[in-house]
Amino acid sequence: MWRHYLVFILILLSITQCSSPSQSNQVENLNTLAKTYGYLRFFHPSDEGSKADWDKVLLQSVEEVLKSSPRGLKNTLKNQFSPLAPTMQILTEGDDFQALPKVDSTGNLVTIAWYHRVAPQLDYSSNQHGMSRRIGRNWLSERDIASAYQMINFPIVKGEDFELELKIKIESEDSLYIGQAMIQVNEQKHEIELKPSDWQTINFKGTIDKSSEQLFVIARLFPSQKCTIQIDDIKLAVAKKEGDIIRVPVYNHDFSVVEDSLPKHWELTNNRHGQFTATQKKGNTVLQFEKTELPTWQEHPQYGETIDANIGQGLKCRIPLALWGDAHQTISPKNEALLNRYLKDLEKIDLENTSKNSLAERIANIILVWNLIQHFHHSEIDNIVWEEQLKATLHEAYDESVPQDILLQKMVSVLGKTECWIALKDAEYSFIPASIRLIDNQFTVVQSDVRQLQIGDIILEKDGKNQEEAYNELEAYFHANVPYTKRWFTKRIESFRNAEPKQKVNFKIKRKGKTLQVEVPSHSPERLSIAVDRPSIESLNNGIEYINMANLSLGEFRYNLHKYKNAKGLIIDLRGTSTLNVKEIFPYFSKDTIPPLMYEYAATFHPNRKDRIWQKINNFPREKAEMTPLFLSAPKVFLVDENTGFQFEFMADWFKHKKIGRLVGDASFGMNYGSKVSPLIGDYEFRWNPYRITYRDGQQERKPIEPDVLIKPSMDDIIARKDVVLEKGIELLSEKVLLSQIQ
Repeated sequence: MWRHYLVFILILLSITQCSSPSQSNQVENLNTLAKTYGYLRFFHPSDEGSKADWDKVLLQSVEEVLKSSPRGLKNTLKNQFSPLAPTMQILTEGDDFQALPKVDSTGNLVTIAWYHRVAPQLDYSSNQHGMSRRIGRNWLSERDIASAYQMINFPIVKGEDFELELKIKIESEDSLYIGQAMIQVNEQKHEIELKPSDWQTINFKGTIDKSSEQLFVIARLFPSQKCTIQIDDIKLAVAKKEGDIIRVPVYNHDFSVVEDSLPKHWELTNNRHGQFTATQKKGNTVLQFEKTELPTWQEHPQYGETIDANIGQGLKCRIPLALWGDAHQTISPKNEALLNRYLKDLEKIDLENTSKNSLAERIANIILVWNLIQHFHHSEIDNIVWEEQLKATLHEAYDESVPQDILLQKMVSVLGKTECWIALKDAEYSFIPASIRLIDNQFTVVQSDVRQLQIGDIILEKDGKNQEEAYNELEAYFHANVPYTKRWFTKRIESFRNAEPKQKVNFKIKRKGKTLQVEVPSHSPERLSIAVDRPSIESLNNGIEYINMANLSLGEFRYNLHKYKNAKGLIIDLRGTSTLNVKEIFPYFSKDTIPPLMYEYAATFHPNRKDRIWQKINNFPREKAEMTPLFLSAPKVFLVDENTGFQFEFMADWFKHKKIGRLVGDASFGMNYGSKVSPLIGDYEFRWNPYRITYRDGQQERKPIEPDVLIKPSMDDIIARKDVVLEKGIELLSEKVLLSQIQ
């Protein structure tokens, strides 16, 4: 009798094991899903697919594939994707693909295909946002932008009325909307459409939405066909609340002041297949934009081009890269009832309230990040190594003790010294009421608003995890980019994930030789600042002028040029980031021609980084600095630290290279410009660099800029709120000024 029971139990166990796929089989299935999903989401252009939320598609597909056996995987993939891609074929290896159906294209049909400029957005559903577009759909997205703009320092007040006037002539094969004339105040834009016409005067009136000291006058153009656009005599007036009509000074409003065939005082961003010039027309100078070539996106795939790929688990796929479409739909077999049921099922998925950090979410984000790198990263990577990394990360996803950001950071670290990191979305942060710095290799509290933590406390553990060990492990994932790693990790110690007001964190700390356990409450979305507040400009002793570039507007900089010109020495603070334009600032400090960053983006039509078209961006900075009579010749010191990034880091590198002044402080940020933020499912986002950037020395890797004089604030300096970097800069310049006076 017992023998019969034993046989029954063994059979039951066998059935249970067969009905629940092993982790190894699941990972192989998920690997196949990852490839198929990337091909379909980013390269298959059907109108059915444009109706879906692809994050929901991914989450649902992961859950279904986790339940699928290897034998049932083909049907699972078809069930998940065929409603969105009716022309997709998924077959067993060895079977023959069917030819695409023949379509009579003699009618009013256009080719529909994906074009990705730089990299795709992940937050679109209608495919008309950001840098991704479907050729043949969303016509406005298919225009590369050309613009002429001028920033004007003029105080305006919310509620005041304005009137913008300009003369324009547009000759174009495109009869549609061709651009905009606008003014922009902060982020608020007031605009009017521009269409093909003979010379006409445009009058545009509106009301200011926000008060500001600055505004932009802009002409934005979206020409898709060959065209000639001429603009002249731009005028702007504001009706002040007191009743006065004030003419706003638009410099070179009639484009009559010309240098090297371009109008002075205007910033020009050229469409990649057109060019601005200042041109004489009937004795009058006008700004002319001429487009003579077709844009890159017209080199898109044609009907008949497909992705034919082995996708693993004995399966292969054929996915069209281009479809024919009319004004209403892409031409493919239709099953509206199936599509509608599928879309209704997707509506039931609530991404905002889905189970945070669930296995399905972790796997979905692995697949998203893997595909962004696989198809759009700027470097050439080893596809075999990258696929093995995908499988290894999928295996590790089952270990819930590994935080999701660490899981993803480990995956991208295999790419080497490249700019990829995972962060919580800003809305998901909540911080403890304390600030922490890495000082002498110890995580030290440098400011606190709660009694549980005191300035000088050393953080040993957070929620039972040794922070020194965690930091040492992370350094490998960031490839020893120490300035950024320090910032990333200290922010991680200070922050909560999805904190509630009463949520708390447990710290083990060392205080005056004793080890203590403390419980600290969450605080607010704002991180506690430890910065020493400095003014934008300040006159110091011995005729030295201090310029804080991070807080300075271009108008304020130019207004005080007379002070800088007569200064005995200049301290230029680059510890931070700014919206100041490098090409506006450089000529005041350097007489040399500025070597441009080789800044390129890829036009992508095909998967796996194949046949990309690399195009140069010429707007940062100009190859030739515009010279100014107010060159600032006084001795200079530039202050730098781990917060010196982006444009300021470029400036620091150049100033050190040319010995324009001494760099004082600590190593700079050390990361490439052009970082793209791709939101993931749940609380995280992926920050990465899809651009190919070559620096003045021919290198494509951005390294931290080391200062000439290394100064690191001590614990006592931070407690006392002393700016020892600035003090050292003053000391060095004072010695130089005193020496020059003696001589």
